[in-house]
Formats: sequence, structure tokens, C-alpha cells
Amino acid sequence: MSEGLDPTTPAEAVEWYLAQRDPELSEKSLQNHRYRLDRFLEFCEEHEIENMNTVTGRDCNRYRVSRSQDVKPVTLRGELQTFRVFLEFCAAIDAVEPGLREKVQIPEVEPSEEARNEHLSTERAKEILDHLERFEYASRDHITFAILWHTGIRLGSLRAFDVGDFDRDGQCLDLRHQPDTGTPLKNKKPAERSIAVGPHYCTVLEDYLEHNRHDVTDDAGRRPLITSSQGRLSQNAIR
Repeated sequence: MSEGLDPTTPAEAVEWYLAQRDPELSEKSLQNHRYRLDRFLEFCEEHEIENMNTVTGRDCNRYRVSRSQDVKPVTLRGELQTFRVFLEFCAAIDAVEPGLREKVQIPEVEPSEEARNEHLSTERAKEILDHLERFEYASRDHITFAILWHTGIRLGSLRAFDVGDFDRDGQCLDLRHQPDTGTPLKNKKPAERSIAVGPHYCTVLEDYLEHNRHDVTDDAGRRPLITSSQGRLSQNAIR
């Protein structure tokens, strides 16, 4: 262990790092950082690393290799980028040797791997909508697909809608940024707006609300528009 370093457990370092980043990151980004660094904490537990002072370049390489066996290169790249920033923070609080972050090798990723270029064609979308209209009318899948296709909103935006955001007379859905109760919007308050639905899908929405929506509230006592029997649908479930 080098002189001048302050003993710090990996868990303490991660919590301090997240607290330092909290004011500048969105809730979703902070969750991503926590998830990525949880993988490092699992590595530390597996290899009995109890003090960040003892982390070496060799440990960083072992961590990189172990993660490369579990995730795709583009995911590994994101995890290691966060890990490098974390190590920079650790050096600033005298938990690791300065410059340790430079020993974390970031993998090269082909441009084709960085983003998925799969697009749903208009023809295919119409086929899906026709099928839903005929065989799954006013179901949750019908509402979910129709709103996403016709409005182009994000999954997180769709998830944020409450029953009260549906304005039948105005034929629109009112999108609101509500981070304190679990539905932040990526662009925060500037993303708030009314989104036109149209007369046909207003009728479909009404039928969904009357016949197929689970009559539930979420943990904040709100009545989500898109539901499961447990409450507000998650982004993964919507996807």
C-alpha cells in the first residue's frame, strides 16, 4: 500500500462517487453508473478486495477481462469508461494511486456495433396495427404500439403518462416531468408538452381505460396510463 492514501472500502468509494455525481447527472444516468459500478463491487467481493488503496493496474486488467466474458464489446466499453471516471474520483480523494485510471484499457468498438440500425418499416408497422386493431383491439399492446408509432415519443415518456393526462376533449396526452414520483423526462421540464392523439385513437384509449386497463396505482399513489397488475409498467416491459 502506498503512503499518503486513506483507507477506503470499495462500497464507500462508490457511494461517495455517486453522491458527487448526483447533482450533474439525470436520474437515469445515475442509475446506469450505479449498475456499472455494482459489477466492480461484485468483482471486489469475489477477489477479497476490501481497500481501494490496494487496487493495482493488474486488478483493473483482471476486472476488464472478467467483464469481457459476460458482456458485448459496446457494453464493456461503457462500463469501463464509467470505471475510469470513478478511478479518477478515487485518486482525487486519495483512495487510489494517481494515474490508475490510465491503466484501464478501453476496447475499440466498430461503428456498426455502437448503434443498432434496425428500423421498423411503415409497411410492417401498418401490418402490426391492422392485426392489433382486428384481434387485440384496445389492449395494452394495441395502445402501446399505436402511441409509440404515431407520436414518436420515447419509452420513458410513454411510461410517464397517467390516466389524468389523457384529454379526450383536446384529443391529446399531456406529457409532464415528475422526477419526484418516479417519471422523469430525459430533457426535463422543456420536454413537457401536449401530444396530439387523434379521434380514432382517443376512442381506442377510452375503450382501453374502460375495459382493459388494470385499476391500480403506483408507489406514489398516481394512476398510470400503461399498467400491469402490479402498477406502472417498466421501460423494459414496454420495450
